[in-house]
Amino acid sequence: MNHTREFKLEDGRTLYADPRSCFFCDHLTDIWYDSEGPYMFLCELDKEIETGMYGNCKHFTEEANGDS
Repeated sequence: MNHTREFKLEDGRTLYADPRSCFFCDHLTDIWYDSEGPYMFLCELDKEIETGMYGNCKHFTEEANGDS
């Protein structure tokens, strides 16, 4: 099993994250980032993003489109 998955930012950069992290969850609605990378996330369930970023959120649902 892969322990990382690619996530492509709109500016073309690629990040590597846990495959069950918020980046790939259907409940993630927004990501804010700057030249340093992502700094703020919004979950439609208002859950703890810090737990989710490490792939430990019990509410994780694989994103519907399967794309990153």
